[in-house]
Amino acid sequence: FGKVDDVRYFGGATFAINEHSPNRNGVSFGNYFNVNITQELQVNGPQGWMYSEDGLFWHEYGHTFQSERFGLSYLFGVGIPSILTAKSDNHDFEWYETQSNRWAWRYANKHGFMNNWGFGNRYPLN
Repeated sequence: FGKVDDVRYFGGATFAINEHSPNRNGVSFGNYFNVNITQELQVNGPQGWMYSEDGLFWHEYGHTFQSERFGLSYLFGVGIPSILTAKSDNHDFEWYETQSNRWAWRYANKHGFMNNWGFGNRYPLN
């Protein structure tokens, strides 16, 4: 939805990226991600674009595993609550956000992308 400046692929997922957006956020649906960032995508960073944006791309990738495991109930149990929480002033961590980070880290660790979660135990948008 909206403007797309760059499209990137990682681990069977497609990231449609809108650069220079007024908001920094991401929406995932299965293996497709629509990500808004407030600056230009950092493609030449020391570890590559997946590590840019303070863990946002990894966090969104973690939602892939939730979608896979929860099936259609993902939309109602994770997707919609995640959008509502992100738009509210309540920045308390919800289980589905911490789980997304945890599952992204497990995947990254298993496949040699990182040996620890370098983004803290927080929702990457805060």
